[in-house]
Amino acid sequence: MSVECVVCGDKSSGKHYGQHTCEGCKSFFKRSVRRKLTYTCRGNRQCPIDIHHRNQCQYCRFQKCVKAGMRKEGEFHGFHWTIQFQSRAQFTFRRGY
Repeated sequence: MSVECVVCGDKSSGKHYGQHTCEGCKSFFKRSVRRKLTYTCRGNRQCPIDIHHRNQCQYCRFQKCVKAGMRKEGEFHGFHWTIQFQSRAQFTFRRGY
């Protein structure tokens, strides 16, 4: 059984940023978040995002990523890590799923 990307419907390569996505949507979301990119829709903010139209509107694609539940927190081999700074010299990692 193959799992579909929650954003565009292409074949999922696994769970990325909390959701099953294809490599294209994973990379797009990662770039958008890391570079803090903002996009503008040239249409009415309801552009179709599917396997054939996913590259036509970055604004609508990013919005669909967020609405699908993709999270901006970093991932480390499937675990989500939160860094808490307790003092200047100490910090702890908390592992969550």
